[in-house]
Amino acid sequence: MGDLPPLEVVECKTVGWLVAESDEVLMLAQNLGDVNTESAQASGLMRIPRVCVKRIADLCQLGGGVNER
Repeated sequence: MGDLPPLEVVECKTVGWLVAESDEVLMLAQNLGDVNTESAQASGLMRIPRVCVKRIADLCQLGGGVNER
């Protein structure tokens, strides 16, 4: 196991839909389907500790801007 990368923190950038949150965790979905129906679904769920989040920005459709929170 001598070929392991250096043990250091790296900055990550993640894009997704915020589908749930608590005081400790944000949950993002990479994909949404059947959004406007009773059978709505999400996939690619990722839980991120809130203390690791530096910034949250609302993304708009093409032609729009970015709104920071």
